Amino acid sequence: MDNNVVKTRKILIVVGAVIGVALLSLVLLFLGKLNNAEVKIRVTPLVAKVKIGEKEYGADETVSIAAGEYNAEISAEGFETKTVKFTALAGKTSELSAFLEPTDPDSTYYNDNQADSMIKGEIKAKEIYETMQRLREEHPILKRLPIKVDRFNSDYSVRIKYTVSYTVDENNEVIILVKDYTKYGLEAIKKEVEKKGSTFDDCKVDYQDLSVELQNGKAF
Repeated sequence: MDNNVVKTRKILIVVGAVIGVALLSLVLLFLGKLNNAEVKIRVTPLVAKVKIGEKEYGADETVSIAAGEYNAEISAEGFETKTVKFTALAGKTSELSAFLEPTDPDSTYYNDNQADSMIKGEIKAKEIYETMQRLREEHPILKRLPIKVDRFNSDYSVRIKYTVSYTVDENNEVIILVKDYTKYGLEAIKKEVEKKGSTFDDCKVDYQDLSVELQNGKAF
């Protein structure tokens, strides 16, 4: 066989192998990116360190990690260490938020550090909101509770006719709190609730007539 042909074949084999390796690398890189997830870290105090797997991150940054479930260890000198479980979703941005409590019960750290205090307040508000959302999704009665406030259109000084809120006691029993600001009456409120496709007849109801307190400026 002609030496030139042999050489040409060898060159083609080598070029083909290089191209194959390059394509394989691109595919693996692409698949790796598909499996990556962004995590927005927001914890306080801002001096805290966040350990995810074998890597350590700061208290306020966005990082890219492989999708999956993790236990993040959050620590700072003078604060109780906390472990937070979270899920990093592929192709999405997940949030890791938490606040640490000082080991000294008399500490005034959050009072003395406004930025940390604001972050702590945001995280606590988010936790309350998520808890209430979870309760509404999981509890068979809470799913159909009315939570919107009816408002007057004309007189802003009398802001609402009534409010309907709820709480769950230690026995997981729902207690409906009805505050009546205009002597609207419990039966009238029940009828309006039913018009909205809901009811609280099968719950404990704590009805409070606050019309007198409202007139005296004490209801709010």
